[in-house]
Amino acid sequence: EDLGTSASRPCFLDLKIGCRQRAARHNAQKRAHMAMKAAHSTSAALGFRICGMQFYSGESGGVQRYDKYWGQRVTAEKMRETLAMFFTHGPDLIGKVVDQLMKLEATVRQLQGMRFWGSSLLVFFDADRASSQESRDDFLKSVRLKIIDFANFVDVGGDQPDEEYLCGIANARIFLQALLESGEPQPPLRERLLGPAPPGD
Repeated sequence: EDLGTSASRPCFLDLKIGCRQRAARHNAQKRAHMAMKAAHSTSAALGFRICGMQFYSGESGGVQRYDKYWGQRVTAEKMRETLAMFFTHGPDLIGKVVDQLMKLEATVRQLQGMRFWGSSLLVFFDADRASSQESRDDFLKSVRLKIIDFANFVDVGGDQPDEEYLCGIANARIFLQALLESGEPQPPLRERLLGPAPPGD
């Protein structure tokens, strides 16, 4: 599904989810390389990193694009203000995505043995609809949260869900919930965030 084709001003946020990216076909050398990449971004600590985003500036109206290499340089300390760059269309938009993340968390927790290695979450909306005169409810209904890039999905068996994936979803949700608070979040964000999931599989 190409979400952008029907949008006048498509906005995308791509979050790579998981503390360590890998695939069953990767050899030890490739896994080590992927682990190093995770360690040098927020993936290892937060369970997610920004893999790219596109949005429209409220000041100039021009499109702003940031790629995965830029995203790899975003630190945990800068994550809240970086996400705030994308979510400029009202607290109800943030609340909508938080609600979708909570539903996804609940679903993934039921999927025992399933691993979503290397996949991303894509947040999409049309900024033109956000600023138009149409119903706000219609705009919020158009907001999408989709799992993408799941070619490395695998069923490893067992009775445990994908804790790395759950860590990333939960921490992304916590950062977005912090955007709804004025001033410095209380308690501090570092006290709310989940620690990295233990190595497994």
